[in-house]
Amino acid sequence: MAIGNGLVDPYLQYPKYATFAKENNLVGDLEYDALVAAFDTCDALIWTGIWPVSLAACNLAMEVILGNPLAPRFNVYDIREKCNDPPLCYDMSPADNLLQTAAVEDVLGVKGRSWVECKKSVHMVLLGDWMLDMS
Repeated sequence: MAIGNGLVDPYLQYPKYATFAKENNLVGDLEYDALVAAFDTCDALIWTGIWPVSLAACNLAMEVILGNPLAPRFNVYDIREKCNDPPLCYDMSPADNLLQTAAVEDVLGVKGRSWVECKKSVHMVLLGDWMLDMS
């Protein structure tokens, strides 16, 4: 189990989504051309440091590839698969159930705390760091 995300350098990584999407037939030629321009704008906005605006612009471009984030066009962890259980595409209940057992809580030292796989309030607070270069 891990908590993490492979996005460590948005300035370098966001434009590569267009290439990845094109090479894997997730978008056509016109969409690819639009994505290249959109990610150029995304990078320009990241460079300015106006991160709330860059986050919105970059994620809007990502929606061209992914579709609605709450109902993705495909499994974002394995593009060969459909997203059978949106928005994360997997049934996380086995992990949820395990992490809520008394024995695991004891081992982890988190007695009296509750496990949530995706907590919106935590996500919202971390958005301020989304565009930072963490590489």
